[in-house]
Amino acid sequence: MTLQPDVQTAMLGLSSTSGPTPFERFVYPGAMADEIGLAVESPELALEAVGPDTGLVLAVGSTSAVLAAMFQAHGQEALRVHGTVRGPSAGGAVYAADELGATQARALVDAGGGFELVVPRSVGRFFAQTASARAAVGDEAPRTSMVTTFEPGVPWPLLLDLEPAGTCTVHVFDGESDRPLTARLIVRGVGDTRDPWFGPDYRASGAGPIADLRDGTAEIDLPAGTYRVQATHGPMYSIDEVQLTVRSGAGVEATLRPRRVIPGLGLLSSDLHVHARPSYDSPVQAEDRVLSLVAAGVEFAVPTEHNVVGDYESALSFTGQEASLRFVPGVEVTTFAPKLGHFGVFPYPVDQKVPPYRGTSLAALFAAVRTDPGRVLVVHHPFLGHGMGYFDRDPRVAPERGAFGGLPLGFDAIELLNGYETLDAASLERTLAAWFGHRILYGWAGYPRTLIRVQDTGVPDLATLDLKNVTTALRGGRAQATTGPVVEVSVAGASPGETVKVSGKTVPVHVVVRAAPWIEVTRLDVYVGGLLATSVPIEPVGLRVGPERGTDDEVFARSVRLVRDLELAAPTGPSSVVVVVRGEKKLEWVLPATALPPIAIANPVWLR
Repeated sequence: MTLQPDVQTAMLGLSSTSGPTPFERFVYPGAMADEIGLAVESPELALEAVGPDTGLVLAVGSTSAVLAAMFQAHGQEALRVHGTVRGPSAGGAVYAADELGATQARALVDAGGGFELVVPRSVGRFFAQTASARAAVGDEAPRTSMVTTFEPGVPWPLLLDLEPAGTCTVHVFDGESDRPLTARLIVRGVGDTRDPWFGPDYRASGAGPIADLRDGTAEIDLPAGTYRVQATHGPMYSIDEVQLTVRSGAGVEATLRPRRVIPGLGLLSSDLHVHARPSYDSPVQAEDRVLSLVAAGVEFAVPTEHNVVGDYESALSFTGQEASLRFVPGVEVTTFAPKLGHFGVFPYPVDQKVPPYRGTSLAALFAAVRTDPGRVLVVHHPFLGHGMGYFDRDPRVAPERGAFGGLPLGFDAIELLNGYETLDAASLERTLAAWFGHRILYGWAGYPRTLIRVQDTGVPDLATLDLKNVTTALRGGRAQATTGPVVEVSVAGASPGETVKVSGKTVPVHVVVRAAPWIEVTRLDVYVGGLLATSVPIEPVGLRVGPERGTDDEVFARSVRLVRDLELAAPTGPSSVVVVVRGEKKLEWVLPATALPPIAIANPVWLR
């Protein structure tokens, strides 16, 4: 058959005399510049037009020839993947899927277990399946291999395993209390063993090579191979690790004990800009979001859904995490027609109409928020662009010169660290310049996070935590933002958010920098009045994961990377001191898909 560019019935169905033939569907982008010839040589196959939709092609058997022709016609890259299926693969097939798990290509497995297929670069997950129960010898259903991540186009082969999986039973305990710990499990292949893929990236029960364990226990099936299994509970904890070998049809057990390595310091680990459904841009269910927050060691969160008040009450009840996470309802006011920016507002009643977001003005929006003086108003991602950055609206905004054009400054906080701008060093520095002299928050699920100082020492008791005190501490600037490091700051005896009177020609600054053993810190920067006053290098240490041994005092002492007393020139008028700690090695060296640099930024200590 031949497909012509002007043919409207481009959705083709192929069937054989023995019944329908399995097929896959592919989206074909746009009209073809030239005709594409698709040869059908088997006399058993008949052509049947099944619909008027253009741009869709159905292929029987292996799809490589069809895809190669389609890509070639458009000058697009067609990448080949070849390999071997181990196990009862006779008559089976290999499938290629996108990041959401949708099948995009397939190839039949030959008698020797070999296969070859053509895929676009966006496809990187593969699995094999037997053709029928008969091919799987004794099985009542087709056997399917584990999903394996693989980069198309590389010269080495892909190995898929249809042999019976092994079972790995994992137990995670708190290394200090020895109680079961809600934690994130990370499983990576060692050597020739591929990383497992537990599911799409929006499921806490399994996303890529990670899974969040609600009660600290999991039983997972893995193909035979060697794996590195890790458990993490956020940057205040160590990451424990074991390496184990899984054998086909056999079981193996692993016990992990991540341990708190940063003392409490009165800090509440918080995430103040979080999305799940019903936000239009998040496929994450609220129950998955809650579990992911607890597994990451977040103790307080604000569900800031787009123009909908977020509420975690039912999700906490369903997951049984009421004692592990506190929250207040919130909303991200996402303005349009005109686009004025995005604004986090909390706490916000779940039964109250959200602030105006369509066809509104800044004055009306701010006035609606301020009907309750206890609310916190945050400027989210201030320089993100595309109508989402508040400071992008006025070309006169130049925060490095203290110029904000005609924009109202009636907000409480500027979001400094988030999942977008934190990845861009230039954008981060610009946002930092905008923030000097203002309060700070952040927003990305657990990394980064805000550490709110709700008491002088110790770990806050969530059962007795006064949520009004939390928002009061935020409005008072008693917080720091971090992707991992923790900084203690005292300026002439005053802490972040406090004001101190300067007398004399110098200002004493005391700084302690802490970090978990898997987080790098390399530099301390101190700013006075928004200008860099001094920079101090921090001696690097060997980063590590694994068991953390010793007494609490010994463990906490090892977390200290720098203790420094500084004498800075006193400013001539009202000013501020801001401490920033930085590292270079991104967290993704151990945390999958977390390409964030280590950084901690304490709120200003005000000088007068």
